[in-house]
Amino acid sequence: MPDNGSPGELEDFVQTMLPKGDPVWPSAEAYIDGIAEEHRKFGKKVLRAKVHAWTATRKQPGLMGAAIREGDLEIDGAPVGKFADWLRQVLVTAKRKRPNGSREGSSKLPVSWRKRSPVL
Repeated sequence: MPDNGSPGELEDFVQTMLPKGDPVWPSAEAYIDGIAEEHRKFGKKVLRAKVHAWTATRKQPGLMGAAIREGDLEIDGAPVGKFADWLRQVLVTAKRKRPNGSREGSSKLPVSWRKRSPVL
């Protein structure tokens, strides 16, 4: 899970960001639930299929990040705050433990880090 503590996958986290009473979510759920078991190629990943069915209806279909940027997902709730706190801690720790003798607080990341992680 993105907060590195709760069980689940990314889609479990995204589901917590769906606006209460979203008019499309019930249709996304019904669509996936209506697919006969023998025709489901997503196996046990039912929530993943439902979230992706929901994101397929957005301005930029299928992109969770775009759904956040467009305001389709709520980012003001506790789960997102917990994730943001965890991510800040990870980044601060990473900043302090830089390889190659780079200084703490330096604004430039070592080249090896830039190649490995587009987030940093």
